[in-house]
Amino acid sequence: MPQKLKILIADDHAIVRDGLVALLGLQRDFEVVGAAVDGREAVAKAAETKPDLVLMDLMMPELDGAAATAEIRKACPSARVLILTSYGEAASLSQAFALGATGAITKNLPKEQL
Repeated sequence: MPQKLKILIADDHAIVRDGLVALLGLQRDFEVVGAAVDGREAVAKAAETKPDLVLMDLMMPELDGAAATAEIRKACPSARVLILTSYGEAASLSQAFALGATGAITKNLPKEQL
């Protein structure tokens, strides 16, 4: 049996975070290994769970998504970080990419495409 893709979800909005945990938890190829409410918690949980993929909200309290991405990539170099945003601000996304983000998806993406 193939190994499941371990996913960490970081978003400060409970409904988005909980919805992603529920949606991705239904997929047999994925294992949600944690959920974080802010950037600092995302860094700590990534170091603890060693995810393959982090879905990272760009705009979060404590430590924004770009800064948290940099910290996660230091602690877990093999983890890929996808920025999850409803904004798509070019400057913020560019900073996140410069700090190690692999890609970006918008929150208005249909669940089938996610």
